[in-house]
Amino acid sequence: RSTPLYSSAASDVYKRQIPEGEAAPADFIAPIIGTTREVPDLIARHGIEEIFLAVGDLMPEQQLNLLDVSARPGVSVHIVSNIFGVISERAKADEIATFPVITLRDGNRPLHEAMLKRGLDLACAVFGIAAWWLLFHPWIAWWIRRDSAGPVFFSQERVGMDGKVFTMWKYRTMHVDARQYDVAPTSEADPRVTKFGAWLRHTSLDELPQLLNVLLGEMSIVGPRPEMPFLAEKWEAWQRRRLDVKPGVTGLWQVIGRKNLPLHLNIQYDFYYIRNQSFLLDLEILIRTIPAVLKGRGAF
Repeated sequence: RSTPLYSSAASDVYKRQIPEGEAAPADFIAPIIGTTREVPDLIARHGIEEIFLAVGDLMPEQQLNLLDVSARPGVSVHIVSNIFGVISERAKADEIATFPVITLRDGNRPLHEAMLKRGLDLACAVFGIAAWWLLFHPWIAWWIRRDSAGPVFFSQERVGMDGKVFTMWKYRTMHVDARQYDVAPTSEADPRVTKFGAWLRHTSLDELPQLLNVLLGEMSIVGPRPEMPFLAEKWEAWQRRRLDVKPGVTGLWQVIGRKNLPLHLNIQYDFYYIRNQSFLLDLEILIRTIPAVLKGRGAF
């Protein structure tokens, strides 16, 4: 589906001719300059510097795809929409004609921010691995073997930054006859999950081996979750924006809703994180991960 785009330029000129204190005629309509399919070309052709997304009847996925194609250097994107309503307190909010407008950042992380992020990753990985191996690994490994036959660790290929495939490590939480590349459990009653594995998943301790991936630079402490290759192949253009950053052990949607959220909302949180990433946001997510893990809400 293609939606018409309106230019505010003509309406601005029209309104400047209206005497002060008088309202513009109700039947005035800004001219149509093109459709959503032509956004990249329209930006270049008209030298567009600001885009306002105010299409209420588009599906969240369609709105996000439009935001993705609108992302160009020097172009500011504003949203008159509720797709980011649950996290709008983190975005710059303005008001235009009584409508709340959210302005998204361009998603680029300055060099010093990138260095701080890598420093945080290394610090968490080094201290985390030491504590994990000494305090948790011996008894977790013993319980996994006692609970079911099979190896202690489980590995899968996942898609990382820029589409690079890497091997992600976890503690094994399923029976050995479970398919290696199948969709993740969506309920606590999944028969593939072992008894002890269900507890590991509930406490998120099964994710501890991913600290090795962080140390190797394949993952970050904070970022979108890495996806399996066969699922990433089906992504639309806007979903592939998740590959602009390193995948993370924890992220925005994990600490806010975890698996209690619908899938499209999970991806919206990832999209928001990428467009608004910062060292302070990483710290906030890391701190909020602690109570989220302790509560175990939505983890299975």
